[in-house]
Amino acid sequence: MSLSSALWPLRAGWPPLVCEAADGGAAWEPALLRAGVPRRNDVAPLPRPSGRHMGLSMADLIYGQVHLYPSRVELGLLAGTETRDVILWNAAFTPLDLMAVSSRSPAGTTLSGIAPGSIPPTGTAAGRLTVLASGPARQETVYTFLTSLGERKLEITALRVLLFPFWPEWSAGLETGYAFDTVVARDENGGEQRRPLARRPLRTLRATVWGDGVRGQRLHHLVHQGKDRVFGVPLWQEARRVAAVGPERDALTLDGPFEDCWNLSRLCGLIMIHERRRDAYVAASLAAKDPAGGTLFLSAPLDERFASGDLRVVPLFSGMLTRAEPRTVSDGFETWSVAFEELGASQPDLEGLPHAPADPSVPWLWPHRPDWSGEGPGGVASLSRIVRAVRGGVTEIGARQAVAPAAHRQSYLLRGDGIARLLDGVTALRGRWGRVRVRDPRRAFTLTRGSLPNQAMLYARDNGAREGFVPGQRLWLKVGASILGRALLGVEAGEEGEIVLHLDAELGMAVPPSTFVGREYLARLDTDRIDLRHETAGVARCDLSFCTLPEEVS
Repeated sequence: MSLSSALWPLRAGWPPLVCEAADGGAAWEPALLRAGVPRRNDVAPLPRPSGRHMGLSMADLIYGQVHLYPSRVELGLLAGTETRDVILWNAAFTPLDLMAVSSRSPAGTTLSGIAPGSIPPTGTAAGRLTVLASGPARQETVYTFLTSLGERKLEITALRVLLFPFWPEWSAGLETGYAFDTVVARDENGGEQRRPLARRPLRTLRATVWGDGVRGQRLHHLVHQGKDRVFGVPLWQEARRVAAVGPERDALTLDGPFEDCWNLSRLCGLIMIHERRRDAYVAASLAAKDPAGGTLFLSAPLDERFASGDLRVVPLFSGMLTRAEPRTVSDGFETWSVAFEELGASQPDLEGLPHAPADPSVPWLWPHRPDWSGEGPGGVASLSRIVRAVRGGVTEIGARQAVAPAAHRQSYLLRGDGIARLLDGVTALRGRWGRVRVRDPRRAFTLTRGSLPNQAMLYARDNGAREGFVPGQRLWLKVGASILGRALLGVEAGEEGEIVLHLDAELGMAVPPSTFVGREYLARLDTDRIDLRHETAGVARCDLSFCTLPEEVS
């Protein structure tokens, strides 16, 4: 590429600038000049300035000015004391004068180590920013550093969490709700499909707490002053005792593994450490946790005033106070009915749910057995019919298609890890989105006679509900402590008052008479909200509704 093509890329050849001279080094010889021989010699003129400047280099972006690290601190929900290092760097090669350090709304924060003075060339002034646990509900502070090279600002934003350290009245129960937001999508043919709108359970807590004496005054103060505050809501049903505090006071060893504590092991990032003997409490953030080993690792060391004698760890979630109703019981004693709703929704990773199926899109067997001690499972049995519009305005009613209950309710009594297993399963189903196979305990039949291990048929009593068995559905048999699952191939009449069920495979074990045989049906949860009523710290009750899917209709 020549110089002319680089300077004038759109022109063909050299610009029309000519001088009368010969080519080469001999162009200016006197003999040729006297002979008057004209020779063309194209000369490239110098480019004109465009008025633009060259971009700054990396050195220009760094040196010759002053830098502040960090320039913005966003702490989000603040439950304890947070500290940050602040560095003011003079990146110039001349001394820098720090003339003043001013602040706006500094309540709840302290800045130490940086004072007006001179900073040497390429030197730094280091300080320490401390954001206290006590202060305004919304922290919006600005520190301004005025220097000879201009001013730099440090902005601090945070939202303080107010702890609610009142133990519930277990006789009145403690209720925790988990909501799953979904939306119903309708196609052109009128079909409906429910899809997850937000794959996050939104937690709520409803409890009754006692307020007497000083505790009553503190409760009144929290209720009246916490109208627009963010509370750290304790989940008392998962409170665990601290067995030991680490030597660096940044690790807590609990009294055992806490894999069955669903909120503490799956969702919790904030805990409350409560010393019941002195009624002292403090919030702490978790850096890591080991549910199998029963160890919690704190992001900051625990205060020395909390000994390892009578400590409790309670998981927290950030929520707003939505209801507080007092009721006087006697002189000086009263109870409050309070309700909290989670401020920021959260959702555990499906890979971190040990009791969830590997592939929730594939129907899996619902493992929980209903509780019959209360009202027991209930529901509404219905028969669905297909209505088809035919040409000419004639409407045709189709034949009966389904004999299973369209929807029914099951009650569960959960103990130990049963709560975590149920919440893992419901989270994997994502409300009404996932499919599951549910055993219907109401539609169980009694076998009139036994069957041998090499047989693939059952003899059940015909109680007038023969249509309860449809070819292609799944059956379950409870033989002792074992439960067998087989697919039904066909139903035929046997002896008087008896039906014969043909299975897809041999039983593999002897089935005695009077054994119950029931059916499994493909269903989805018929609710977007799960409410757990905790009677004690380790026992809870729950009601779930299931509806039969059209895919099972044959």
